[in-house]
Amino acid sequence: WKYLEMETDLFHKKIPVPILRVGKRGEVSISEKNIIEIKNGLYITRVAPHFCGSVIFFGREVNNLLTSYPEPTQLGWFRPWFGGIHPLLFIDEEKFPGWMHKEAFTHRIVSTEKCNIPWKGVKVICTSNEVKGIQLETQYLTTAFSNLLVIEHALVNLTSAPFTVYTGVSFYLQPEGSLEEATLYYEQNGLQERRRTSYGGWTRCRDWAAVKGKTTFLTLIADSIVVADMGKEGAHLYSITKSKIPPFSTVQYVSYLVAADSLEQSQNYKFLRGVPWK
Repeated sequence: WKYLEMETDLFHKKIPVPILRVGKRGEVSISEKNIIEIKNGLYITRVAPHFCGSVIFFGREVNNLLTSYPEPTQLGWFRPWFGGIHPLLFIDEEKFPGWMHKEAFTHRIVSTEKCNIPWKGVKVICTSNEVKGIQLETQYLTTAFSNLLVIEHALVNLTSAPFTVYTGVSFYLQPEGSLEEATLYYEQNGLQERRRTSYGGWTRCRDWAAVKGKTTFLTLIADSIVVADMGKEGAHLYSITKSKIPPFSTVQYVSYLVAADSLEQSQNYKFLRGVPWK
């Protein structure tokens, strides 16, 4: 935090201003083979476009994502299940999590500048067979020496008809490579905490949720979050929005996955929602 001082004839006031460092000067390297590997000097991100357009690794030496790569398996009642981070699209809430496993993805390497910061990564693209006329474009972006992964998820309506769909991104998490100590935090009438037991539960929250391992708080910042306590199978997060897409137009949603060092630091990243992504 920094403080902005205001001085007038009437009063003197200090206003707290949050300052978040998302990285520092440096290079982001990308190697493109069957798996796309993105190294920013601090964290490694690996993307398998052919595997449901998913991120299969996010971490330093240990993977913080729970994934079934290289083959889909089953998690709870999800089958086939891919895990990691991947886009979602479905017409009706009862159809969650949709049929993305039937879709084919292409990709391309991307770079952009947002908030006067250079970002690099990969865009995975899918022209949906299940919701004909909709194209999904999901970018996974990072910057040098950052503990942050930006997920820019867009729906493109290729037709002259409006669509109403449910869309978002799934985040299957295993902080520090383990489910055993995964503790779920979210805000709903105050701060809520759920440790690993044989009991599960699902609910919605806004803005912020986190899953803690021994020391790392994997933090999701998004407009609307579904938190899933799946008992011994872990705690996982989804950013899901009901989206109305006019003809020949694009709607876009941005979410952030952050590896924070403390609960306080994790909660401070909520201020990212107030920063225009442009």
